Amino acid sequence: MKRYLAVVAVTMLLSGCELVEDVFEPTPTPPVVQPKPPVQPEKPPVTPPEEPPVFVEPPPQITYTIDWQSAVQPLVTSLRSKVTTGENRLLLIDNIKNNTKSYVASQPLYDLVTRQLANSGQFTLLSRQQIVQGRRALGLPSDDTLTTKSKVLGLARHLAANYILLTTLSGDNQQPQVNMQLLLVNSGEIVWSGQAATTKKQVE
Repeated sequence: MKRYLAVVAVTMLLSGCELVEDVFEPTPTPPVVQPKPPVQPEKPPVTPPEEPPVFVEPPPQITYTIDWQSAVQPLVTSLRSKVTTGENRLLLIDNIKNNTKSYVASQPLYDLVTRQLANSGQFTLLSRQQIVQGRRALGLPSDDTLTTKSKVLGLARHLAANYILLTTLSGDNQQPQVNMQLLLVNSGEIVWSGQAATTKKQVE
């Protein structure tokens, strides 16, 4: 009987060890799954807003021109009738001075006055080249309008001229008035003066 109890006790002891081993057996660690980064949705391409077309205003079209002849002809006629020249008739025609406070293309006026006085035979005109060289010798810029009488008289004396013709524009730049003065170089005296209005000519 004692032997039987001893066998039973040993059997139960062995069974208890297996249970203990089952209880304390470590639980396997599940594999770590790395989370996938979220997929960013693709952004649609950004289309810049369309800019409105830039409207460039065309420059105003010139539909008229100044009729210099309408003013120069009576002025030259008056000058020739009232001024008598002898052998000393060398004339300096100064640059046109613009007093209209706006741009005026005055070169055609200068050319017209020069041509009419040269054709009259009443004066001997200094050439453009002589005048430019005289200004250069006196340190005056070639485009200087010689606003003071002392400057223009100094240039005329340097070039041995007998007369000076001064021309200024005044009033409206689209239809300016032409003012002229003829000076004696040796005294600075104004021997003749005149003024005349210009007219407009339609450009065809």
